[in-house]
Amino acid sequence: MFFISKRLIGIDIGTSSIKVVEVKKHGSQLKLENYAEVSIPVYINTEFRATEKENLVLPVEQLVKVIEVLFKEAGIKSRDAFFSIPDFTTFFTIIELPQLSKSELKEVVKLEARKYIPVPLEEITLDWELFKGRVSSEGKIRVLLVAIPNEVLYQYQQIASSLNLKVCGMEAEAFSLSRAVAPKKGKVALIDIGERSTTCNFAVDGSLLVSYSLEISGFSLIKKLSQDLSIDYKRADELKRKIGLLQDSQFFHSQKGSVQPREVLLPIINSFTKEIENIFKKVLLKEGKEIEKIILAGGNVNIPGLIEYFKDYFKKPIEIANPFKNLICPPQIEEELKKEGSVFAIAVGLTLR
Repeated sequence: MFFISKRLIGIDIGTSSIKVVEVKKHGSQLKLENYAEVSIPVYINTEFRATEKENLVLPVEQLVKVIEVLFKEAGIKSRDAFFSIPDFTTFFTIIELPQLSKSELKEVVKLEARKYIPVPLEEITLDWELFKGRVSSEGKIRVLLVAIPNEVLYQYQQIASSLNLKVCGMEAEAFSLSRAVAPKKGKVALIDIGERSTTCNFAVDGSLLVSYSLEISGFSLIKKLSQDLSIDYKRADELKRKIGLLQDSQFFHSQKGSVQPREVLLPIINSFTKEIENIFKKVLLKEGKEIEKIILAGGNVNIPGLIEYFKDYFKKPIEIANPFKNLICPPQIEEELKKEGSVFAIAVGLTLR
């Protein structure tokens, strides 16, 4: 039997920041003890994580030093930690299996995985989640299968060992996000807009059904502003965060004449929303399920004008994720958490395991 202490932490190592959430058991609930984020501007070349040959490369020594400082400044006390694994390093697929017991299911999933995973099983670790309460027309159960390279897991284990942390679990970001913000009833799209990547996830009645990775991200907007307006990345980042899609009186000279930031960003945003719309159509065609609501998370959900644009385009309810609603939180910071808390969705989801 496996036990963890009354305190535990969720650690989300992103492409441009690290988010940490510490919770404490409070009866049958979890109480927020600490939360902290350390960021590196996305326009700086140094990244917390990078990819080489489709694998994750983490600067372990640098990360350990940063997290040590973060723990000290935030007063993080727990040694029991859950880590999220970036979705762009994982392989997702849905498989259908006969009705089986839990013990039988575990073995059959491993056998079936050989048919779907394009790499040797000895090189990966399998993670899977039963799509609860749903069966196909043939009466089979549905399983969301995830394969994570062992090399990636090893890097996280190195980090944990250097920090003297006990690894209680690791999982793909999509699972953590769904656990933190997907409602128990309804069909929702969970869109996590990060600085270097975006995921579009679909959940039904609180269970993750499918996850898609998109290349469009916050940095895509910064890069476009920098190129078209002939400004550096730092200034472009400021325009993205302060002006975004709003009509603004400030004009910049470009090859197309005088333009506002909104005019530069709209083509990328249009492409982004069309890509999401195509995913919705795939889900409807394959699963027969219409998305009822969109929940936005990540570091770019507060781009001025973005939510209004999404509402106008999709004609669906749009809301910003509030993962802290599942925790007992100090009343004096509840409004701040509602406004800024979406970036901690994955870290919170880890603690809810």
